[in-house]
Amino acid sequence: MGSNQDWNKENSKTEVPPEEDDQVTAYIEKSVAQLCSENGHRTALVDEKKKVLDVLIAEKYTTLNDLTHVPNPQNLVDDINFLHTKNGKILESLNQAVTAKRNVPQAYDAHCKKALKDKVEMQQQNKCFDEFTVMNHHDLKKTILNTKKETQEIRAKTALKTEELKKKREHVNSTQESIGNDIRVLGQIEHELM
Repeated sequence: MGSNQDWNKENSKTEVPPEEDDQVTAYIEKSVAQLCSENGHRTALVDEKKKVLDVLIAEKYTTLNDLTHVPNPQNLVDDINFLHTKNGKILESLNQAVTAKRNVPQAYDAHCKKALKDKVEMQQQNKCFDEFTVMNHHDLKKTILNTKKETQEIRAKTALKTEELKKKREHVNSTQESIGNDIRVLGQIEHELM
């Protein structure tokens, strides 16, 4: 009995006041209601998914039934023959593509050789080579430098000649003006003498 009394003492100490008991009960009821609402929503979703699944399964079986129950077996044989013919054509074109791919290096080599041969023939026909075409780099560079020097010398000489010609032209112009003035003066004198 002593243990019953101890239990009652402990029980009386852990007893919840009525206000808190009502709050806990209200919270539990609210949680249970929310859980029931969520379960109802999920149940509705599952039912909806089951309906969609049933529709899909029905379509699947209908399609399978249509595929397996051909009304005219001759059409199926014709389709198989058509597919067999088409498959043969595809295999033939693939075989040609593989063969062509294998022959690409030889074809490229033949093309390059033909292009080089054509180029040599064109060069022989045109004879467009000059002494600079076959020169090595060092000699060509030296020739270019010499040509630049010669060009600069020619330009300098040309500039000198241009200046010389300008001076001569100025001299001729001044001489013409002087002669023109002399002719005018002589003309006036002749006019006065008459």
